[in-house]
Order: sequence, then C-alpha cells, then structure tokens
Amino acid sequence: MTAPASSPGPALTPARLHDILNLIILPLILLLCTLSLTLPHHPLQTLSSRLALAYLISDSLFISLLPSSVKSPKTILAHHLLSSLLLVESTLLNPSAHSGFAAAALLIESSTILLLLRRLAPPALAARLEPLFLLVWAATRILLYLLLSAVFAWHA
Repeated sequence: MTAPASSPGPALTPARLHDILNLIILPLILLLCTLSLTLPHHPLQTLSSRLALAYLISDSLFISLLPSSVKSPKTILAHHLLSSLLLVESTLLNPSAHSGFAAAALLIESSTILLLLRRLAPPALAARLEPLFLLVWAATRILLYLLLSAVFAWHA
C-alpha cells in the first residue's frame, strides 16, 4: 500500500513569493539597522541604509514586473521612490550627517515584518499576531516618526 500524497501547500502566487522574499530580506535590514544604532557614526549605519536602498530598487523592479504581487502597485512604487530619494541623501550625498537617522527610520520595517507574518500565518496564529502588529505599528509609524521629526528638526 502506498502512502497518501501530501498536499502541496499554498500555491506560490506572485503575492506569496513577494511576501516570502520580503520576510527574508527585511529582517536582515532591520537587524543591521538595529546594530548600527548601537554604534554611532559607524560605517554599519551607511551600509544598512545602502542595503535598504538596494532593497527598495530591487523591490520596485519586482513590483513593476509583477504588479499582481501587491494590492496597490502604484502606491507602493510611489512610496519606494520617495523613500529611495531620502535614502540617496542619507547614504550617498551626506552619509556622515544623516545615516543614523536613516537607520532609525528604517526600524519601521518591524511593523512590515509583522504584517507579512500575519498575512502568511495560519488563521489562529494570525489572530495572535494582530495585537502585536497594532502595537508595533503605532510605536513605529506614529511615535518613532514624531520623535525622529523632533530630533531631526533640533539638529537642523
């Protein structure tokens, strides 16, 4: 008697592939940014920002080639373009002055990682991730950006 065939699992759609690739890349960027913030004016700050810039460019290419990989390709591409412009300033034009701000701003990706985990997780786990996602979203997208705006204005 042969064993029953195992189910192949969820289909690898462009959206699922995009989420999986982001779950590989974004934690690495987040780790580098977090480490770089413990080392003021360290080259790791510029490296993490340059890696994030490379990610934004490659992700923009991915979305341009496979727009069905995201819900709102035009919005995400516009966001990537604006974020890339800010990272160009902090990584290429004036890294000594702003790479620390860029590394801190990139901590926002922690909420993106939780969003992706929630989207890919089984429903029971996704429900458990929801409160953590909301807490991290508010902490990074509201509090962190208010704090960074104040600090940046103070140093300007």
